[in-house]
Formats: sequence, C-alpha cells, structure tokens
Amino acid sequence: MKKYKKFEKILFLFFILTNILIISLVYKKEEKNYNKYLISQIEEKKRIFQLKTDFFTTLKFQLNSKDNLQITDDESTMYLLNFPSKLETLQKSLWLITIDKSIFFSDIKTKDIGQWAIEKNNNFYSIMPSLEKLKISNKKNLYIFKDNAFDFNLIFQQKKHNLFPNIFFDILKILILTTAIFICILKIFNFFQNPIIYTNQRKNLKDYILGIKSVKDIDSFTEKFENLKFPLRLVLIELFDSDTPELYTDTLPIVKDYLITSLNNSSQYEYVDIDYKSILFIVSEEALIDIDDGFSFLLEHVQKKHNLKLTASVSNEIFYLDTLPKEYIKCKRILNFKFLYSSYFVILESFTNKNNPSFFYSIDIENKLANRLLNGNFLGCKKIIDEIFEDIDSNLDKNKVNDFSLLLCNTLGRVTSQLGEFDINNKIDIHIKETSIPNLKNTFLKFCKEICDLKQVEENSTNIEIKNKIQQYLEDNYSNDFSLEDLSEYLGFSFRYTSLLFKKNMGDNFKNYLNLFRINKSKEIIQNNKNIKIKEVAELVGYNSSNTFIRIFKKYEGISPARFFLENITDN
Repeated sequence: MKKYKKFEKILFLFFILTNILIISLVYKKEEKNYNKYLISQIEEKKRIFQLKTDFFTTLKFQLNSKDNLQITDDESTMYLLNFPSKLETLQKSLWLITIDKSIFFSDIKTKDIGQWAIEKNNNFYSIMPSLEKLKISNKKNLYIFKDNAFDFNLIFQQKKHNLFPNIFFDILKILILTTAIFICILKIFNFFQNPIIYTNQRKNLKDYILGIKSVKDIDSFTEKFENLKFPLRLVLIELFDSDTPELYTDTLPIVKDYLITSLNNSSQYEYVDIDYKSILFIVSEEALIDIDDGFSFLLEHVQKKHNLKLTASVSNEIFYLDTLPKEYIKCKRILNFKFLYSSYFVILESFTNKNNPSFFYSIDIENKLANRLLNGNFLGCKKIIDEIFEDIDSNLDKNKVNDFSLLLCNTLGRVTSQLGEFDINNKIDIHIKETSIPNLKNTFLKFCKEICDLKQVEENSTNIEIKNKIQQYLEDNYSNDFSLEDLSEYLGFSFRYTSLLFKKNMGDNFKNYLNLFRINKSKEIIQNNKNIKIKEVAELVGYNSSNTFIRIFKKYEGISPARFFLENITDN
C-alpha cells in the first residue's frame, strides 16, 4: 500500500512538472511568434517612414541639416525650411513647408504594441498627440532608426505585453488533456494493481489474526474490514470431520464459495480463508443479534445440499482491534468440543464454560485415538487412554464424571460411525454409566478392546472378498465412465469408507489405480490390434477425450500411445 501511494505521489509530481514544462514551451512559442509579429510591424513602419524621407530628398531639400527642421510646440504642425541654391525660377528665395504632423506620422501608428517617439539631441519627444519631452529610463527595448534624411531619429519603444490571455485557451486544453492522461494512467495502474493490493490486504488481515504480524508491521487491512463497526465477533467455521479432508477436496471449495457469496455480499461481514478446512468470518455489531440462528441455518442448508457437516464456533464480543488474535485462539479451542456437541452447528463459548479442562482432552489426542481404533491397534489405544486419564482428577464428583463419560462416548460414537459398514454398532452397545474415574477408565478400555478385536476379525474375513469385488468391478466397467461413488454403491459402503478400503486393499488411491488399470488395458488392445486408431483405443478404455488418454498414457508410460504403437510394430 505504501508503494502504491508512493507511485501516486510520483505520478502526481510528474503530472505537475509535465504541465509546467509544456506551458513554458507554449509560452516561449507564443513569445517568439509575438516578437516576430512585432518586428514585422516595426519594419513595415520603418519602410513607410523611409518613403516619406525619400520624397523630400527628391525635392533637393538638405534634410540632414539641423537647421532645416524646426520642431515647434504646435500640436498639429511642423516646419521644413530650405535655402535652395540651384533653383532657376527664384534665386535666393526661402522655402517654407508646413507639414501636418498627424498626417505625416499617421502611417506609422501602431496599436497596443508600443509607442513611437523622436530623439533629437539626446532628448525624447512624443509624436502624438503633442511634442512633449519623454523620460525613458529603460533603453533596452528601444528600436532606433538613425539612418534617415532628417536630423532626428525615429525610435520605437516596445510596450510590455501580457501573453497569457492569448494562450489561455491553449493552456486550458493542455491541462484538460494532461489531466485526462493522468487519470487514465492512474486507472490502468489501479486495474492491474488493485487485485495485488487487495490480496496483500487480505493476507495482512489473516497474518494479524493468526499472530504472524503485529499492527505496526501492516500497511492496511481490507477496506471492508476497516469499515466494520465495533463490537465485532469472530465465527470460525471448520469441517466437522477435519482429520480426513482429502475426501472432500472437490466439495470444500464449492461450499466455501457458497458461504463467502452468501455472507460477503453484506457490508456486515468480512472473511478470511484460514486453511483448506476452515474459514473465518468477522461479523459487525449490526449482525450480532441473530448470529447463532443465522449461521445454524446456513450450515444446516450446506449439510442438506452438499452432504457435508460443518461446525462453527463464535467468539465473545470484540471491542478493540488488539484483542482479535486472542479471540481467534478462543474460537479454535471451542472447536475442540465439536464432537461433544455434535448435534449443534454453532458452538458458543458459554457451552464450553461448563466443561472446564478438568476433564478435557484435545481434538488432536482424540484424532490419534480414533486412528488407532480404526486400525485395530489396541496397544496404541491404551497408551493414549492412559495419557487422557493421567491428568484427570480421580475425585471428580458424579456430575462431572457423567459429563466426562459423555465426552468419551462421543469419541467412540465418532469412530463407530466410520466403521458402520462392519455393523459394529449392533455388536457393541456404547453406553457408559459410571460414577468414578477408575471405573470409567476400565469400561472405556473394555469398549476400545472390543472395537479393535471386531475390527481385526472383520478385516481378515472381508479383505480378500472386497479385493475380488473391486477387481471384478474394474474389469467389467473400465470402458465406462464411472467414479468412486459408483463403486461405493456397488460395494454397499459409504463413499469415505470405500476410499479407505480401496487404498488398503489395492495399494493405491482410486484415481491412480484406475488410470494405471486402463493404460495397461490400452496396451493390450494396441498389441492385439495393429490397425486400431488412438481415438478408438481411448474410447475402449473409458476416456471420452483422446487428448486426455494421450496425456495420461504419457504420464504413466513416459511415451505417447503413437510411439508405443510404433515401437510395438518394430519389435514384432
């Protein structure tokens, strides 16, 4: 953001300097044109004055004699005197020529560019309207015509001229044009820069909430967040079954987009995409009234539409920015109770206050226990159970023992729901009613042992059968377009459990195994039919696009199908 503002300042400074430079050039050009016009006018007046001088010269007047020209104080006339020596008609006669001054100098009048005057014996006289002495202090702008037949010099003094009125509209056009260019450049820069700035601002918000950055290290947050009104609340939404998010890689992005679209259109919410399995919403005070019901309705709709269970935790009201990271940590801790409150879509801090850490174990420990139960590893389960009960007060009252037993039952319920295909729920009645911690531990160990034993028995008896079923299904359907969901329906298991079984029995995930199976089949087809086309091979092994087939074939074999075809012919 600082770099962006710095660019704006540099661009604005460049805009100012460019305008100054262009206006200076326009002014210089106008000044040059004006001086050119001025000189042309002066030269024209000088030429006219020279014609008048030449006229008197042709009459044999000795105009260069100082006595011949008499400049009087008369405002309208001036006199030329001459003693002609070679006139035949009148010898020793005196000629007196009276000249109307206004007429004589009328042709050299100039309008608005300066004034004409006469210089005689270092004195300056105005021509119009009367012959008055002038005081001319600045002689730099004087044009003096000395080479004339009279005994006075005609001079021109340039008038100071303001050029800006002449170039006002030119300057206005320049300002409009450069301003338009400046705005266009700024908009173009904004167009390309805004997504980067927006991304950085959102990252700043995320880093601050996660405690990676402090406020002093951050230029700015998103505009929407900065416009939210305090108090705020955080709503952290997380995948309920967060230990196996790979099973929801296709659905999770769609659900996140749906949540963002549903909430982020309002000015009362801002979001932060925390990680692959969780998203955080920051809620303004204007939406605090119905926050619980609103998010419960939204998450219930997601579960019905996408068959995906999400759980949300809600923080306390936040009155100051610096408490935001602490409240986020509280939201994370609240979600540790999500299996205890699995029937709720939104968990408030008030729920967890009645379940203090005196009988609490973290979700990470629960995940470890669940994984060992799913693998039938009782020794691993016992070690984790010992860790859980190690910090539990053995003298808890009956009510707290009962609450703790509910928490344990919730963990077992989660595991058995994942193993429902083995019908364990019908073989083990998970209902713990104990009044002391030692008895509760023994009973819990007993249930875990039964689950592990049944898991081993069921797995041993069904692994070969399931593997054969999967192989047969692939053999019958590899030429068709089918998915893991179709296979799960065929086997009668859930999508998630089918994925686990497939990887365990076939040694690879569904997608890779199916692609390799189809590639091997395509190689058999090519080897047995030398006249077949690549497009036909692709269709026979279940690919709708020959390009997809070629790409996958090359990925697994290192060469294209056509190259394999040629090599196969050569070998044969």
